[in-house]
Amino acid sequence: MWCVLPKVRYSKVRLLHPLCQFDVCRHEVRYGCQREDSCSFAHSVIELKCWVLQQDTGITQEEMVQESKRHWHRLEQSAQKQKLDLGASGIAGEVF
Repeated sequence: MWCVLPKVRYSKVRLLHPLCQFDVCRHEVRYGCQREDSCSFAHSVIELKCWVLQQDTGITQEEMVQESKRHWHRLEQSAQKQKLDLGASGIAGEVF
């Protein structure tokens, strides 16, 4: 079964710096920010959430990347285990 996913626009997450404004740039949302990297406002909700997480916990961007990789690795392992469990139960059901 296929599901329709909403269109996602990806953008980079800039480094947190002391001048960051913890709000999304109104220009970026409307028509694209001309200031690009020199803008103090977040250019996506993801960037804003990363900045807040960094400020609240002190985690670095590299630590966030590594934790994300560990999370996705665990999800993939879980999905593979479920697939194997379903396959094994299907075989046993056919034999009996």
